[in-house]
Amino acid sequence: MKRQREDHREASIIYRATVTDAISHEQVAHFTFSAKSIEDARVRGWRIAGSRFGNDIHVRVERLSK
Repeated sequence: MKRQREDHREASIIYRATVTDAISHEQVAHFTFSAKSIEDARVRGWRIAGSRFGNDIHVRVERLSK
């Protein structure tokens, strides 16, 4: 948990990733994280989701705050 708070402090923009199963199209999970830009957020969101849920997923990343 401490690492997560430190991550939010390093970058100023908070993003939320929504993970959807590619086969059933059901929402699997969502999580928040910080990144410096939308490009970094997309890469980081896919990396986190892939390590947690595997390959057959779709990840949607949206900006929550500045």
